[in-house]
Amino acid sequence: MRTELNLEDLKEIELQILEYIDQVCRENNIDYYLDGGTLLGAVRHKGYIPWDDDIDLTVNRRDFKKLMTLLNQGDGRYKALSMYDHEDYYYFHAKVVDTQTELIEDLGVPIRDMGVFVDIFPLENFPNQKLRRRIMQTRVRILRAAHYAVLVPEEKAKSLGTYNKMLRALYKKKGWRAIQEKVDNMLSALTEPTDYMSDIVGVRSYYNDAKAAYFKEKVYLEFEGRQFPAPSRYDEYLTLMYGDYMTMPPVEQRVTHHSFSAYRR
Repeated sequence: MRTELNLEDLKEIELQILEYIDQVCRENNIDYYLDGGTLLGAVRHKGYIPWDDDIDLTVNRRDFKKLMTLLNQGDGRYKALSMYDHEDYYYFHAKVVDTQTELIEDLGVPIRDMGVFVDIFPLENFPNQKLRRRIMQTRVRILRAAHYAVLVPEEKAKSLGTYNKMLRALYKKKGWRAIQEKVDNMLSALTEPTDYMSDIVGVRSYYNDAKAAYFKEKVYLEFEGRQFPAPSRYDEYLTLMYGDYMTMPPVEQRVTHHSFSAYRR
């Protein structure tokens, strides 16, 4: 009989995955950073945001594929899932999972080997010229919306809004994998260093003009009693993403944004 995991179980397993990722990155001189709510949690709570249930990391696009390969050379308990090695993996970012767990997401589209995970997002170069940057960001936004619309199972498609139904009709023949590869190829082509860098395949705001200088150096912040790397200019980065990030949200907003069930295998 499977044992369902509670929030505290999830946090402990994810922290162990983070320590594995940290070890691999240290041994191979790969820079990564706490990101999103995990970075916010480190600064404001010195650990998880109390109601959060995941860990977000980011790594430069140039090291992204290399890191996936290195993570899969371990003892087998932890496995990196990405579009590069899993034909049914539909996310644009990667997940490092604990293979001794099972995770079922409510979207209704199963992914082989899915377990309790830590998210790793590629950190992209953005064009310096604002118009080019906005065009790229808008293209990614549209393609990601189309990807979701095509991916939604037929029985749930009726609940899509008009815009997403139009995108589903336009892109359904191409399929979600073709859209995923198009976005990945577009972002992978931006190899030259620029003045702007950000995660765009998981970020809350597509028009997030984070400066590359935020990530030029790293500092170590406390997270659940351990030290992990963060962008040196994390205050500017968090302000850009969240505004007054040190102020706690209203009680009714202190809820997780994810929907899944997780079990020990």
